[in-house]
Amino acid sequence: MAKILSVKEHSGRLGYKVRSKENEDTGAKQAYGYLIPYSKLDKQFILRWASSFVNMTEAQMETGFAALSEAMQYFVLNGHSVTLDGLGTFSFSTKTGLWDEKTKKWKSAGKDSMSAVSADDIRGLYVRFRPAAGLAQTLGSAKFFNVEATSFGYQEVNGELKP
Repeated sequence: MAKILSVKEHSGRLGYKVRSKENEDTGAKQAYGYLIPYSKLDKQFILRWASSFVNMTEAQMETGFAALSEAMQYFVLNGHSVTLDGLGTFSFSTKTGLWDEKTKKWKSAGKDSMSAVSADDIRGLYVRFRPAAGLAQTLGSAKFFNVEATSFGYQEVNGELKP
């Protein structure tokens, strides 16, 4: 039997930094928090880590990952949404507006009639991800800490330094 890590039991803490940004409407400076990643994990790290939870070698895990990746790309790029239980749904979305250089915002590029719309009106194609309900719920209970208020992104919790 695989020893699967419970995401709910092991949901972590996310680091954030604060930056100042001008409010577009009032021009006043306002402070905002933004999340920062601890690091960028590559595919090999994830495969090695995941293979430690199941009775598979890293090579077997990589073969399965390659097949899954290929299948997902094929189906998403051919108009399907793909749901991976426990993770979420990958689908496509489009950008149909026009970029207004003056306001630095997207504006509607709607047409006056349905017959006036063509494929040329689609400006971009994007992959969209919607987390599964369990993952979304876990994200909602995440804890945050200001990495600039701690030493090297760590803080003391019950006498221990933790990320």
